[in-house]
Amino acid sequence: MRVVSYWSGQLPDVSRLHFASFLARTTGAKYELFIENCDPFASGPDDVVRELQESGRLSIHARPWESLSEMKVAPAVSVKQLRDRGKYADIFGPLFRRLASSVCRRFGKSNVLGLRGSFSAIGGFDFATDSRLFSWNRWHTYRADIFRVLAPSLFPGEDVLWVDLDTVFIRDFDEWPLNSSFVYRWEDQPHGNNAVIFFSEKSEHDRASLREAAVTSRSFRPWVLFTDRRCDAIGFKVLDPRLFDPAWDADSLMAATPRTFTSSNLHSDEIVEQIERHCVVAHWHNQWRVTPEPGSPWWILMSRMTRENRTVRGG
Repeated sequence: MRVVSYWSGQLPDVSRLHFASFLARTTGAKYELFIENCDPFASGPDDVVRELQESGRLSIHARPWESLSEMKVAPAVSVKQLRDRGKYADIFGPLFRRLASSVCRRFGKSNVLGLRGSFSAIGGFDFATDSRLFSWNRWHTYRADIFRVLAPSLFPGEDVLWVDLDTVFIRDFDEWPLNSSFVYRWEDQPHGNNAVIFFSEKSEHDRASLREAAVTSRSFRPWVLFTDRRCDAIGFKVLDPRLFDPAWDADSLMAATPRTFTSSNLHSDEIVEQIERHCVVAHWHNQWRVTPEPGSPWWILMSRMTRENRTVRGG
Protein backbone atom coordinates (compact mmCIF):
# COMPACT_ATOMS: atom_id res chain seq x y z
CA MET A 1 0.00 0.00 0.00
CA ARG A 2 1.20 3.50 -0.90
CA VAL A 3 -0.40 6.35 0.99
CA VAL A 4 -0.06 9.59 -0.99
CA SER A 5 -0.62 13.25 -0.18
CA TYR A 6 0.40 16.63 -1.60
CA TRP A 7 0.93 20.05 -0.07
CA SER A 8 2.08 23.44 -1.37
CA GLY A 9 3.66 25.76 1.21
CA GLN A 10 4.67 25.16 4.82
CA LEU A 11 2.95 22.20 6.40
CA PRO A 12 0.24 23.43 8.80
CA ASP A 13 0.93 22.65 12.43
CA VAL A 14 -2.52 21.08 12.85
CA SER A 15 -1.49 18.32 10.42
CA ARG A 16 0.82 16.78 13.03
CA LEU A 17 -2.15 14.62 14.09
CA HIS A 18 -2.38 13.19 10.58
CA PHE A 19 1.26 12.06 10.53
CA ALA A 20 1.31 10.88 14.15
CA SER A 21 -1.81 8.78 13.60
CA PHE A 22 -0.39 7.15 10.47
CA LEU A 23 2.66 6.10 12.48
CA ALA A 24 0.61 4.95 15.48
CA ARG A 25 -2.36 3.23 13.86
CA THR A 26 -1.14 1.71 10.58
CA THR A 27 1.43 -0.91 9.67
CA GLY A 28 3.05 -2.03 6.45
CA ALA A 29 2.10 0.93 4.26
CA LYS A 30 4.64 3.43 2.92
CA TYR A 31 3.80 7.14 2.97
CA GLU A 32 4.69 9.27 -0.07
CA LEU A 33 4.55 13.00 0.76
CA PHE A 34 4.75 15.23 -2.31
CA ILE A 35 5.49 18.79 -1.26
CA GLU A 36 6.56 22.04 -2.89
CA ASN A 37 7.39 25.61 -1.94
CA CYS A 38 8.64 24.75 1.54
CA ASP A 39 11.12 22.97 3.76
CA PRO A 40 9.13 20.28 5.62
CA PHE A 41 11.56 20.52 8.55
CA ALA A 42 11.56 24.31 8.85
CA SER A 43 8.34 24.76 10.81
CA GLY A 44 4.96 23.20 11.50
CA PRO A 45 4.88 19.50 12.40
CA ASP A 46 8.60 19.06 11.70
CA ASP A 47 9.19 16.80 14.71
CA VAL A 48 6.40 14.38 13.75
CA VAL A 49 7.40 14.34 10.08
CA ARG A 50 11.02 13.67 11.03
CA GLU A 51 9.97 10.86 13.36
CA LEU A 52 7.93 9.29 10.57
CA GLN A 53 10.81 9.63 8.13
CA GLU A 54 13.22 8.04 10.61
CA SER A 55 10.86 5.08 10.92
CA GLY A 56 11.58 4.28 7.26
CA ARG A 57 7.91 4.66 6.32
CA LEU A 58 7.98 8.16 4.80
CA SER A 59 9.49 9.41 1.55
CA ILE A 60 9.43 13.14 0.81
CA HIS A 61 9.33 14.29 -2.82
CA ALA A 62 10.28 17.94 -3.30
CA ARG A 63 9.42 18.19 -7.02
CA PRO A 64 5.95 16.68 -7.22
CA TRP A 65 5.17 17.55 -10.84
CA GLU A 66 8.47 16.44 -12.37
CA SER A 67 7.33 12.93 -13.32
CA LEU A 68 3.84 14.08 -14.30
CA SER A 69 4.73 16.98 -16.61
CA GLU A 70 3.79 15.23 -19.86
CA MET A 71 0.47 13.86 -18.62
CA LYS A 72 -2.68 15.39 -20.07
CA VAL A 73 -5.10 17.66 -18.20
CA ALA A 74 -7.18 18.35 -21.34
CA PRO A 75 -7.14 16.70 -24.80
CA ALA A 76 -4.49 19.12 -26.11
CA VAL A 77 -2.92 20.38 -22.85
CA SER A 78 -0.26 18.74 -20.68
CA VAL A 79 0.65 19.51 -17.08
CA LYS A 80 3.76 21.31 -18.33
CA GLN A 81 1.75 23.48 -20.70
CA LEU A 82 -0.74 24.32 -17.96
CA ARG A 83 2.09 25.33 -15.61
CA ASP A 84 3.64 27.55 -18.30
CA ARG A 85 0.54 29.69 -18.89
CA GLY A 86 2.25 32.77 -17.44
CA LYS A 87 1.24 35.99 -15.73
CA TYR A 88 -1.84 36.66 -17.87
CA ALA A 89 -3.72 33.81 -16.23
CA ASP A 90 -2.38 34.66 -12.77
CA ILE A 91 -3.57 38.28 -13.02
CA PHE A 92 -6.89 37.94 -14.80
CA GLY A 93 -7.94 34.36 -13.96
CA PRO A 94 -8.86 34.92 -10.28
CA LEU A 95 -10.65 38.18 -11.14
CA PHE A 96 -12.81 36.64 -13.87
CA ARG A 97 -13.44 33.54 -11.73
CA ARG A 98 -14.86 35.65 -8.88
CA LEU A 99 -16.96 37.66 -11.33
CA ALA A 100 -18.29 34.53 -13.05
CA SER A 101 -19.12 32.87 -9.71
CA SER A 102 -21.04 35.94 -8.57
CA VAL A 103 -23.05 36.19 -11.81
CA CYS A 104 -23.85 32.48 -11.88
CA ARG A 105 -25.06 32.48 -8.27
CA ARG A 106 -27.17 35.57 -8.72
CA PHE A 107 -28.84 34.54 -11.97
CA GLY A 108 -28.85 30.76 -11.55
CA LYS A 109 -26.61 30.15 -14.54
CA SER A 110 -24.11 27.35 -15.18
CA ASN A 111 -21.88 29.55 -17.34
CA VAL A 112 -21.38 33.20 -18.14
CA LEU A 113 -19.74 35.51 -20.67
CA GLY A 114 -18.75 32.62 -22.91
CA LEU A 115 -15.94 31.64 -20.52
CA ARG A 116 -14.60 28.10 -20.82
CA GLY A 117 -15.71 26.43 -17.62
CA SER A 118 -18.75 25.77 -15.47
CA PHE A 119 -20.36 26.73 -12.19
CA SER A 120 -21.09 24.51 -9.18
CA ALA A 121 -22.96 25.55 -6.04
CA ILE A 122 -20.21 23.82 -4.02
CA GLY A 123 -17.07 25.22 -5.58
CA GLY A 124 -18.21 28.25 -7.56
CA PHE A 125 -16.99 28.81 -11.11
CA ASP A 126 -14.12 26.65 -12.36
CA PHE A 127 -12.22 27.34 -15.57
CA ALA A 128 -11.74 24.35 -17.84
CA THR A 129 -8.16 23.08 -17.81
CA ASP A 130 -7.70 24.22 -21.42
CA SER A 131 -8.85 27.77 -20.68
CA ARG A 132 -6.22 30.48 -21.00
CA LEU A 133 -7.54 31.91 -17.74
CA PHE A 134 -6.71 28.82 -15.67
CA SER A 135 -4.21 30.13 -13.10
CA TRP A 136 -1.80 27.40 -12.02
CA ASN A 137 0.09 29.52 -9.50
CA ARG A 138 -2.95 31.07 -7.82
CA TRP A 139 -5.17 27.98 -7.66
CA HIS A 140 -3.67 25.79 -4.92
CA THR A 141 -6.69 23.59 -4.20
CA TYR A 142 -7.18 22.78 -7.87
CA ARG A 143 -3.53 21.76 -8.18
CA ALA A 144 -4.19 19.27 -5.40
CA ASP A 145 -7.28 18.00 -7.24
CA ILE A 146 -5.18 17.41 -10.34
CA PHE A 147 -2.37 15.76 -8.41
CA ARG A 148 -4.55 13.22 -6.61
CA VAL A 149 -5.90 11.93 -9.93
CA LEU A 150 -2.53 11.74 -11.72
CA ALA A 151 -0.21 10.60 -8.91
CA PRO A 152 -1.39 6.95 -8.74
CA SER A 153 0.16 6.47 -12.20
CA LEU A 154 3.56 6.69 -10.43
CA PHE A 155 2.83 3.43 -8.59
CA PRO A 156 1.58 0.90 -11.14
CA GLY A 157 0.57 -2.49 -9.80
CA GLU A 158 0.18 -1.22 -6.22
CA ASP A 159 -2.72 -0.19 -4.02
CA VAL A 160 -2.68 3.60 -3.69
CA LEU A 161 -4.57 5.54 -1.03
CA TRP A 162 -4.88 9.29 -1.44
CA VAL A 163 -5.56 11.18 1.82
CA ASP A 164 -5.87 14.88 2.61
CA LEU A 165 -3.80 16.11 5.53
CA ASP A 166 -6.90 17.11 7.53
CA THR A 167 -7.56 13.47 8.39
CA VAL A 168 -6.67 11.21 11.31
CA PHE A 169 -6.04 7.49 10.84
CA ILE A 170 -8.08 5.38 13.24
CA ARG A 171 -7.73 1.76 12.10
CA ASP A 172 -5.09 -0.30 10.35
CA PHE A 173 -5.70 -1.15 6.71
CA ASP A 174 -6.79 -4.72 7.32
CA GLU A 175 -10.01 -3.17 8.68
CA TRP A 176 -10.58 -0.92 5.67
CA PRO A 177 -13.01 -1.79 2.80
CA LEU A 178 -10.27 -2.37 0.23
CA ASN A 179 -12.00 -4.80 -2.10
CA SER A 180 -12.33 -2.21 -4.86
CA SER A 181 -11.49 1.38 -5.71
CA PHE A 182 -13.63 3.91 -3.84
CA VAL A 183 -14.42 7.43 -2.72
CA TYR A 184 -17.00 8.33 -0.08
CA ARG A 185 -20.20 10.28 -0.55
CA TRP A 186 -20.24 14.07 -0.28
CA GLU A 187 -22.89 14.50 2.44
CA ASP A 188 -26.11 13.33 0.73
CA GLN A 189 -25.11 14.60 -2.72
CA PRO A 190 -25.13 12.42 -5.88
CA HIS A 191 -21.34 12.42 -6.04
CA GLY A 192 -18.29 11.51 -4.00
CA ASN A 193 -15.78 13.54 -2.03
CA ASN A 194 -12.07 13.30 -2.88
CA ALA A 195 -10.51 13.75 0.59
CA VAL A 196 -9.97 9.97 0.61
CA ILE A 197 -9.58 8.00 -2.64
CA PHE A 198 -8.57 4.35 -2.85
CA PHE A 199 -7.12 3.05 -6.11
CA SER A 200 -7.07 -0.74 -6.04
CA GLU A 201 -4.11 -2.55 -7.57
CA LYS A 202 -6.56 -5.13 -8.86
CA SER A 203 -7.57 -2.84 -11.70
CA GLU A 204 -5.30 -0.39 -13.50
CA HIS A 205 -8.41 0.32 -15.55
CA ASP A 206 -9.97 2.25 -12.64
CA ARG A 207 -7.24 4.87 -12.39
CA ALA A 208 -6.76 5.09 -16.17
CA SER A 209 -10.50 5.59 -16.66
CA LEU A 210 -10.55 8.31 -14.01
CA ARG A 211 -7.68 10.16 -15.71
CA GLU A 212 -9.41 9.85 -19.06
CA ALA A 213 -12.66 11.20 -17.60
CA ALA A 214 -10.82 14.20 -16.12
CA VAL A 215 -9.09 14.97 -19.42
CA THR A 216 -12.26 14.57 -21.47
CA SER A 217 -14.38 16.69 -19.13
CA ARG A 218 -11.52 19.21 -18.67
CA SER A 219 -12.20 19.15 -14.93
CA PHE A 220 -10.61 17.43 -11.93
CA ARG A 221 -13.25 18.53 -9.45
CA PRO A 222 -14.98 15.75 -7.45
CA TRP A 223 -18.50 16.96 -8.27
CA VAL A 224 -17.61 16.40 -11.95
CA LEU A 225 -15.44 13.28 -11.74
CA PHE A 226 -17.14 11.32 -8.95
CA THR A 227 -20.81 11.50 -9.86
CA ASP A 228 -22.69 8.30 -9.07
CA ARG A 229 -23.11 7.58 -12.77
CA ARG A 230 -19.45 8.10 -13.61
CA CYS A 231 -18.20 6.12 -10.61
CA ASP A 232 -20.37 3.21 -11.64
CA ALA A 233 -18.98 3.40 -15.18
CA ILE A 234 -15.30 3.50 -14.20
CA GLY A 235 -15.41 1.02 -11.33
CA PHE A 236 -15.36 3.23 -8.21
CA LYS A 237 -17.70 2.60 -5.31
CA VAL A 238 -19.18 5.57 -3.46
CA LEU A 239 -19.14 4.54 0.20
CA ASP A 240 -21.11 5.75 3.21
CA PRO A 241 -19.43 8.84 4.73
CA ARG A 242 -19.90 7.41 8.23
CA LEU A 243 -16.66 5.46 7.85
CA PHE A 244 -14.67 8.56 6.93
CA ASP A 245 -16.37 11.80 7.89
CA PRO A 246 -18.08 12.35 11.27
CA ALA A 247 -19.22 15.83 10.17
CA TRP A 248 -21.30 14.12 7.46
CA ASP A 249 -22.69 11.41 9.74
CA ALA A 250 -26.19 12.42 10.87
CA ASP A 251 -25.81 10.35 14.05
CA SER A 252 -22.50 11.90 15.06
CA LEU A 253 -22.09 14.57 17.72
CA MET A 254 -19.97 16.34 15.10
CA ALA A 255 -22.75 16.32 12.48
CA ALA A 256 -22.58 19.52 10.39
CA THR A 257 -20.14 21.05 12.91
CA PRO A 258 -16.55 20.15 11.92
CA ARG A 259 -15.17 22.97 14.09
CA THR A 260 -16.20 20.87 17.08
CA PHE A 261 -13.17 18.70 16.34
CA THR A 262 -10.69 21.40 17.36
CA SER A 263 -12.80 23.02 20.08
CA SER A 264 -12.98 21.95 23.72
CA ASN A 265 -16.54 21.06 24.66
CA LEU A 266 -18.57 18.86 26.99
CA HIS A 267 -18.88 16.13 24.35
CA SER A 268 -15.21 15.82 23.36
CA ASP A 269 -14.72 12.39 24.93
CA GLU A 270 -17.96 11.12 23.39
CA ILE A 271 -16.97 12.46 19.95
CA VAL A 272 -13.65 10.64 20.16
CA GLU A 273 -15.43 7.46 21.27
CA GLN A 274 -17.77 7.69 18.26
CA ILE A 275 -14.85 8.28 15.89
CA GLU A 276 -12.92 5.34 17.32
CA ARG A 277 -15.99 3.10 17.04
CA HIS A 278 -17.25 4.02 13.57
CA CYS A 279 -14.39 5.44 11.46
CA VAL A 280 -11.39 3.94 9.71
CA VAL A 281 -10.13 7.49 9.12
CA ALA A 282 -11.78 10.78 10.15
CA HIS A 283 -11.83 13.92 8.02
CA TRP A 284 -12.00 17.16 9.99
CA HIS A 285 -12.45 19.63 7.10
CA ASN A 286 -9.57 22.08 6.74
CA GLN A 287 -9.16 24.34 9.82
CA TRP A 288 -5.54 24.77 8.74
CA ARG A 289 -4.88 27.90 10.80
CA VAL A 290 -6.76 26.83 13.90
CA THR A 291 -4.88 26.09 17.14
CA PRO A 292 -6.71 23.09 18.65
CA GLU A 293 -7.87 23.73 22.19
CA PRO A 294 -6.78 21.50 25.09
CA GLY A 295 -9.53 18.99 25.71
CA SER A 296 -10.78 19.09 22.10
CA PRO A 297 -11.21 15.83 20.14
CA TRP A 298 -8.07 16.79 18.16
CA TRP A 299 -6.12 17.23 21.40
CA ILE A 300 -7.38 13.96 22.91
CA LEU A 301 -6.51 11.97 19.78
CA MET A 302 -3.11 13.65 19.44
CA SER A 303 -2.33 12.72 23.05
CA ARG A 304 -3.32 9.10 22.34
CA MET A 305 -1.26 8.88 19.16
CA THR A 306 1.80 10.36 20.88
CA ARG A 307 1.45 7.90 23.76
CA GLU A 308 1.00 4.94 21.39
CA ASN A 309 4.07 5.91 19.38
CA ARG A 310 6.16 6.18 22.57
CA THR A 311 4.95 2.74 23.63
CA VAL A 312 5.99 1.24 20.27
CA ARG A 313 9.44 2.84 20.61
CA GLY A 314 9.70 1.53 24.16
CA GLY A 315 9.80 5.01 25.64
